Amino acid sequence: MKKTICILVFFFAALVFVNGDAFFIEYGFKTGVVSSNIKSDFFFTKRSKLGLDFGVFAESKKFKNFQIVAEFHYIQKGIIDAYIIFDPVTYEILDMTELKHRLDYISIPVLLKLSKEYDMVLPYLMFGPRFDYLFSYRSDIYGVLFDEVNNFVLGGDFVLGTEMKISEKISGIFELRYNFDITLSENIFNSKNEAFQVLIGFKFSDLKK
Repeated sequence: MKKTICILVFFFAALVFVNGDAFFIEYGFKTGVVSSNIKSDFFFTKRSKLGLDFGVFAESKKFKNFQIVAEFHYIQKGIIDAYIIFDPVTYEILDMTELKHRLDYISIPVLLKLSKEYDMVLPYLMFGPRFDYLFSYRSDIYGVLFDEVNNFVLGGDFVLGTEMKISEKISGIFELRYNFDITLSENIFNSKNEAFQVLIGFKFSDLKK
């Protein structure tokens, strides 16, 4: 697991810093909350689970109205469902316990950013593929099920955001994000993750000048 994480960190660093003087010119970080769910044939009584997200990113120079953005996130996904005990004769519900299941991912989105600049504000739209690696999970009861979760998942991200200029080289960021799985995160019950995120952060421009 540690070897895989090191490879992902190396891949992101190579993507950002190889020829970085010519391509990636702005850097920053984001953090916030995640509301996630798992679409699955296994879970019936379920609701979204809250988690955390922390990420760093690099943005390319601008090509007309678009940029390329590479990001590296730690993100908590999962679900809350109920374990129900029935009376075997009457099928009356005798007890119901809330169960929490958390999946920890390293996530690498590579996004296209479309933006339009105003005086102090820059609204933008981002979308593109996302590559997730599952490096840890916690489940109150279904340990065997989560042992079968796929380590690598391909997904997509859609982002609505705005940048607010704080100074010449620093901008504040506010984002609403939706991400989803394209490939299955678990094969037996056709499981896929989806998540909504609210993130804030800071972007630093022209640091080498």
